[in-house]
Amino acid sequence: MPQFDPGIFVAICLNEFFYRKRKDEFNYFLTKGTLLLEAYEINDAMECFNSAIAIKPDNDEALWKRGVARGMSDDLHGAFADFTLAIKFNPNCKKAYSNRSKIYRMLNMIPESLADAGKALELEPKCKITLNARGTTLLLTGNYEGAIADFTRLIKVDRKNGRAYYARGLAYHKLNDFKHANKDYRKSVRLGYENGRREFEVDCEVINN
Repeated sequence: MPQFDPGIFVAICLNEFFYRKRKDEFNYFLTKGTLLLEAYEINDAMECFNSAIAIKPDNDEALWKRGVARGMSDDLHGAFADFTLAIKFNPNCKKAYSNRSKIYRMLNMIPESLADAGKALELEPKCKITLNARGTTLLLTGNYEGAIADFTRLIKVDRKNGRAYYARGLAYHKLNDFKHANKDYRKSVRLGYENGRREFEVDCEVINN
């Protein structure tokens, strides 16, 4: 678990001074909760989001952020409920779709996971987190062409993402396209993603046998 960042402590103090002085309790709790979430102070963050939601029950940002905190506490059903409420109040809440997609995948509800990821990418086509998550889901469920498409999109956004090259290499590997698989494995190794080296060596054995 990351150590508490002194900079976050300073930000919390400034937040208290700024919003409390303006008597803006909602933004005080929302901002403090966000800072605590970044510091992995999950329970304290949840209390802040609860206070913010008590003031504005239909605020999608407070809801999806509490959902993230609940998910980090392994409360998947609570997280799912918060993401769903956030979408109800804001049908264009991309963070809620993206995070609910992860919950669906963890619950092995793959079609629903892919549908939410697709909606999130409609709203934010270059979101690296969602492209990686959907690509991984497609890879794990045997849709290798779809996985290649998503990881290719991710690489266009983040050309130094060694894991994306590695994952795309795995998809090529599954399609017996060893030429492209090895090219991606080599690239992932050059970018410091060591799993690529192991997969490259496995593919070399396949080619040589």
